[in-house]
Amino acid sequence: LVLALRSMSGVRALEEAHQQALWLASHDLATGALMRSAFLHEVSEGSLRDRSGTIIVLELQGSLALADAEGLDLADAVRDALVVRLRHAVGPDALIGRLSSDRGGGFMTASDLGRGRQVVEGLQRSLNQTNAVDDRG
Repeated sequence: LVLALRSMSGVRALEEAHQQALWLASHDLATGALMRSAFLHEVSEGSLRDRSGTIIVLELQGSLALADAEGLDLADAVRDALVVRLRHAVGPDALIGRLSSDRGGGFMTASDLGRGRQVVEGLQRSLNQTNAVDDRG
């Protein structure tokens, strides 16, 4: 009985390690967003395949110029901040993905196109306000 319990404990630890490895392989560590392949899999073949919703794709324009001028760390920090804002704007039930080095995306389930437009407009206003403060400061 003791040997069987040890064996079960080892199986659970192995399963937990496997689940952690799967999470690490499918998520961006800086933002917790799904990596591109995992995001596309969930939308096209995974749990969201048969659900309707709205996909929002945000592109950080000028990220290569920013990386060249200020370094990759700053460009990554700006992209990560954009993903955090996207997550906040679309809500906790949305699926968030890092689609490339300068793109992030969100899939909002049970959402119409009007709600998606509201989210995008809100993000644009927020980013424009941030830029105005940065330009003055």
